[in-house]
Amino acid sequence: MPVIGYVTRNNGDFKGQIRTLSIRTDVEIVPNRSKAHESQLCVTRQVAR
Repeated sequence: MPVIGYVTRNNGDFKGQIRTLSIRTDVEIVPNRSKAHESQLCVTRQVAR
């Protein structure tokens, strides 16, 4: 399976970029403070303006 993105760890969260033929966006994966299970994360993307 090809890689579509890379992230780096930074103090408990992850920041990076997802790139495909039609999508290129910055992403941030942060811990979900109100999670019901240990494996739940919150993924956000930054919208360029």
